[in-house]
This record gives sequence, C-alpha cells and structure tokens, in this order.
Amino acid sequence: KAADEIKGRVRQAVSECVEQAQTDLERLRWQEHLQKVESAPISTIHSLCSRILRDNPVETQLDPEFTILEDFEAQDFFKETLQQFLRKNIKENAALRRLVQTYGVNSFVNQVTALGDKLSELVREDNLAEPYLKAKEELPALQQKLFAAVREVIEAREALGAKTKGRQTLTEAAGLLDEMQKQLLAPEPDCSLLDASGVVKVSGKALAAELTNLKNLRQELNNVLLNAKGCDLVQDWLAVLQEFYACLSARKQENNVLFNDDLDLLAIEHLQKNEALRQKYQERYKYIMVDEFQDTNERQRQLIYLLCGNKLDGKNNLFIVGDVKQSIYRFRHADVSVFNKVKEDIAQNAGQNLGMKTNFRSTQSIVESCNTAFCQLMDLPKEEICLEHHEGANTGGAKVCLLQVPYKSKDDDLGAKEDKWQKEAEAIAAYLQQELPKVEPQLRPGASKAILLRAMTHCEILRQTLQGYGINCVVVKGKGFYEQQEVLDILNLLVHLIQFLLCLILFILCILDCRSRHRRIVSDSDCSRQKQCQNTFLKMSHAVSPSQISELSFIAYKKRV
Repeated sequence: KAADEIKGRVRQAVSECVEQAQTDLERLRWQEHLQKVESAPISTIHSLCSRILRDNPVETQLDPEFTILEDFEAQDFFKETLQQFLRKNIKENAALRRLVQTYGVNSFVNQVTALGDKLSELVREDNLAEPYLKAKEELPALQQKLFAAVREVIEAREALGAKTKGRQTLTEAAGLLDEMQKQLLAPEPDCSLLDASGVVKVSGKALAAELTNLKNLRQELNNVLLNAKGCDLVQDWLAVLQEFYACLSARKQENNVLFNDDLDLLAIEHLQKNEALRQKYQERYKYIMVDEFQDTNERQRQLIYLLCGNKLDGKNNLFIVGDVKQSIYRFRHADVSVFNKVKEDIAQNAGQNLGMKTNFRSTQSIVESCNTAFCQLMDLPKEEICLEHHEGANTGGAKVCLLQVPYKSKDDDLGAKEDKWQKEAEAIAAYLQQELPKVEPQLRPGASKAILLRAMTHCEILRQTLQGYGINCVVVKGKGFYEQQEVLDILNLLVHLIQFLLCLILFILCILDCRSRHRRIVSDSDCSRQKQCQNTFLKMSHAVSPSQISELSFIAYKKRV
C-alpha cells in the first residue's frame, strides 16, 4: 500500500512535468519517464528481496514460484517442524535428550519457538559459549564483592535508627555472618541464608548507597549463576539448534515456502558471496532512496549498503528519509540507532544532512508541546528534535497542556504499577476540576468532554478517581462496559422479563396439563401442583429481585418435571 502510494505521487509529479514542459523535446523526455513509472522499482524492502531471489533462481538455488507464508502460517509451520524433529531425534540425539530432561518438553518447545527469526543468527555463531565461560571466570571475584558488601552493611547498622526494623534485622544477621561467609564463598555459592535473613530487603536513607550496591551485587550473582549453569548446556543448545535449523530449511525447500524473515537474510547472503550478482544490482540501481528509514534494522542496512557499494565509498548514491521521533516498529525489530549510524556514514562520505524542521500541519500549541516532550524523552541535540511552526498554517486550535506526574523512584518499594496509574488519574482529575469551570462557558450547550485512552486496562482506576473528585463520567467502550451501573440496570430488567415469560409459559403448560386430565379423577397432588403454579404466577406481579425470580422459576420447572 505504501509503495503504491509513492508510485502514485511519482506518476502525478511526472504528469505535471509533462504538462508544464516548454519545448517538444522536453515534453517527449517526460512522457518517456511517465511510461516507465509503472515498471519502476518502487517497493518495500521485502518485495525487493523477493524480486532478487525470484529473478536469479540459478544463483540462489530457489524455485522462483516459492510461496511466502503469512506470519500465522509460518508460526504453524515452525511448530509442526519442531514437533516432527522431536519425535524423530529424541531417542538417538543425546544433546536433545539432555535439554528435554532439563527443561521439560513444553518449556523446550516454547523456548525454541520464541527464538523466531533470531534462530538463523544463532546457528551462525561460532563463540556462543564465550559469554557463559566468561561468567564462570568472574564468579569467584563476584562472591568476594557480595560478602564484603554484606559485612559492610551489617557493620554500619548503627547508622539506622535504634528502634527501626532495619536496625533490628541487621543486628540479628550479625550473628549469622560467619555462616553466611561459608555459604557465599563456597565453590557453589548458596544465598539461602542471606535471603532468609532479610538483609537485602532492608531500607534506610542513612545506608542508601550501601544497600543499593548490595542489592545490585545480589542480582548480579544470580545472573552469573544462571549463566554458569547454562555453560554446561550451551554446547547442547548450539548442536540441537543447528540440526533443527537444517531440518527446517530442508522442509521449507521441500514445500517451496519461505518466511518473511528469510527474504532479506537470503538476499544478503547471495549478494555477499556472489560478486557478479552484486555488481549486476549495483549497476541497475544507480541511485537508491529509502523512506521511513527510522523503522529499518541492521539486516536491512546491510542490504542497502551492498546495493550502494558497501561503505558508500563517496558515491553519494543513497538518499534516506526518516525521523527518529516517528520510530514505531520496534516490535518488528526496527532499530532507530541504524538511522543515526547511516546518517553519520553519509556525512563522512561528503553527503549532506537536510533538516526539514518546518511543520505545515499542526497548530502552534501542538508543535510546542511536542518539542517540550521529545526534548525530555530523547537523548539527542535539541536542534535535531525541535520543529518550527509555519506562520501561515493552522494558526488556531485548542491549547495543549502537558501534565507531568512525579512518580516514586525505582528505589522506593512502594512504587508499584497500580500506584503509578493512581497518580496519573489523580493528576488528570485535579486538572479537570480546576479547568472545567473555565472552559464550559465557551462550549456549546450540551457539549460533551471526552478522555481518550491508549488502552482500557486501567480505565476503572480513572473512573473511580474522577467520581471521587465530583466529576461525573460515563465509560462508553472497553472491557468494563458491562460493569457500568446503567448497563447492569438494563441487563437486570431483561433478566426479569425473560424469567417472567418463562414462569408464564410454565404456568400455562401446567394449566393445559391439568385440563388434559379433566376427564379423569383429579388427585390431590394435581390440585396441589396447580395451586403452587398459581401462587408462583401471582408472586411475579410484585417487584422481586432477579435472584428471587430465578428461584421461583426453578420451583415451577421442578414441579412440572
């Protein structure tokens, strides 16, 4: 869709050039360009990679009619292949058997599935065990640091108040210091006594720096222990992942399918190892422009550089367009640092950085508020972030107010997520309580005020807070819609009516049943049943709760059965 939109704009611009041409020769030249627009290589990066692979079946050893699976199809294909791999190799593959015994089947499958497109990168790693071996080497020094930090905190306990809980905890832990030393400095360190003593959980401003250091070292030791434990399994992981990746690749080839993540990976692989293929595309694409470059990743950067001539080499044949403030595809592995790196490379190769800083769309207040917010959020020079408002565009518009909420610090144990949302809700409610009386006279009669939320997850906190400040509000959508009082009233009314109708139907059926017995002798039980149904129906004429109606309906139904 985006590529078609760009192609449409190019077509329109070239058409305007045809109409504005001053000479026949110039008009003829633009008409030739217009005819070439439809076949112009304007596409997404994935489409470009797909074209490279399909156009060169001999070089890539791929059937040009391959199918690109959708994400959900690729996920199912991946899981099916993994299950087949497990069934086929679990008995003979010792490394696979050790991993399954260590993690369990479900955990192993989930971990491999979670790797996704990173699997292709992992199987190419030669030194996968290096960080784990390094962690094992660092373990003794870290054990010494942790025990030293524990002793320092316990010995400095007098800095805390005499009657504080932290002082009492550290005093009790002082008697366990020798035992802690044995556990923490053992070849296989044990932190059970340290954790049980409560030393790590002690808080106090007088020892804030020492306690923070202790907590950090305790967490670091936990991470190093996990890495050291994984050192014995990393070789098994590497062997199993390589075998599974080979099995996955073979099944893809057998079914003539590829994943989306395979396209750029295979295109880069063949362009790197085949110089003739690389030169062919470098000559075909003499100039390359990439839009929305802030949403690219390292792999796509490699592809662009291969097409441009690796490190650009002063050719000035690459033009990128992007804005770091608009990078929104991190969930698709976009890396905004790639944009900054390429921008630096262009500048070092005699290129130019053209800043488009004038905003023609937004009002002055919106531009100013965005400048204020992004200057605080992004670690970039102010001149690269701030925009200027065009004087002739959107001079009106409402005022924008940024509410800055002072959250509790990370070191404060009370800084929970619910407390964060509560603080935001209170800031909004306080602002509305102060500003609504000022703006309401300016609004038309009966006008509504709306609060738009990114998600409805914490809507109930906001609703309760607004009501606590005396601000009436109604939730119109979201998960809590059916929990609103207005909706509950309607639902209760419907339940009341439905149960009333059910009782009426049961009463009529009982009357008909009794009449069908008219020619026979009516027993006392038949009369009793009819009388109970009549009483049930009469009770329905009075106001009763839904729970009572339900009980009466059950009685009538039971008697009928």
